[in-house]
Amino acid sequence: MKKATKRLYFLKVLKRSGLTSDHLLHFYVAVIRPILKYCSPVWNHNLPQYLSDKIESIQKEAIRIIFSVTRGMSYIFALSYAELPIQQRRQTLAKELFAEICKPTSRLHYHLPPARDPTLLTRLRNPPKYPTPDGRTKKYQSFVNFALKHYQ
Repeated sequence: MKKATKRLYFLKVLKRSGLTSDHLLHFYVAVIRPILKYCSPVWNHNLPQYLSDKIESIQKEAIRIIFSVTRGMSYIFALSYAELPIQQRRQTLAKELFAEICKPTSRLHYHLPPARDPTLLTRLRNPPKYPTPDGRTKKYQSFVNFALKHYQ
């Protein structure tokens, strides 16, 4: 969060120097947003709400700096104006990562449990390919276990 907040200062300086909103948006997407998205597919499922709100607040501030039109708008309208959703993007990236892990050529494929018997899958209504693990708490749940429960 600190690193992204420091980059917001540079965004303000660029705004004062007279750059257009297109250039400012490009700076945000190239410099600030990668910091906010770093490893997000892996840690997104275990992210507390207050940290997710902090990430969203940094994006909210960046939108207000880039597009001065959004100063009076609610955050949801400002997001649609800027076309920068972050929460849905994190979930989409997590689903894409899990789809990549499910491929046998992936280096992380060995983290998955053995696949179910194909003859058993034909007898079930909604058969998941891999068995879903049971975990008592969400706090120490790995990404693979979370993905097996929610993305199959």
